[in-house]
Amino acid sequence: MIIAVCLSGQVRTFAENLAGLHEMFVMAAGGEQHVHYFGALHFADRLWATKLPWQAVTVEQMVTPPRFHHPALQHPREKVNPERVLWEQYQGVASVGALVRAHEWLRGSRYQWIVRCRFDLSVRTPMEDLSTLAADAIYFPGCDNWYGHNDRFAFGPSVLMEHYFTFPRAIARYLIEPARDKVASEIFLGQHLAVEGVPCKTTRAVLVTNRGGGVFDQPVYHPLQGDTSP
Repeated sequence: MIIAVCLSGQVRTFAENLAGLHEMFVMAAGGEQHVHYFGALHFADRLWATKLPWQAVTVEQMVTPPRFHHPALQHPREKVNPERVLWEQYQGVASVGALVRAHEWLRGSRYQWIVRCRFDLSVRTPMEDLSTLAADAIYFPGCDNWYGHNDRFAFGPSVLMEHYFTFPRAIARYLIEPARDKVASEIFLGQHLAVEGVPCKTTRAVLVTNRGGGVFDQPVYHPLQGDTSP
């Protein structure tokens, strides 16, 4: 079994998180040689990427996501446009997903499992041994689903994760609509996968955002919002 781990997002605490993430992926795949890493680093992050502890793992490919420019997302009087930031975050997800698909084409076969993970996630409860799971769904944590699906961590068979990686394009189409509502990415992800007819299941894995300086987000469980109590 060979799995592809797709990393994207802010690399801020990746140096702290890598050892725990790598151990989890190796255990899930059944050996270090079964884990291939792919990453999407924004240009500013690439300037100091050489300082990251990549020597601990073998990185197959890295990509720099293109910047997104559209009049609907330009607000000159705002220093930060939340919707544009949202798009640029998910552009990294789309870019690393496309990178894996290209690598699959070059190697002539699909990965058995593909994992989507943010750089700044810290492991609290590791994912399952993948050989014990049915490869018939995308698996999401049972926390932080907010009426949709947790948008920070997920894994599934390659053929289903293709649908996950088209999610950013769906967000982009929505963001440029003139009469759009505020985007809740978890809800949007849940609706996108439902429309695509993708089965979804719950993993035992719990990963939390490491914001640095010893500050970690706590997992949020709301059963009425699609979460599964631990």
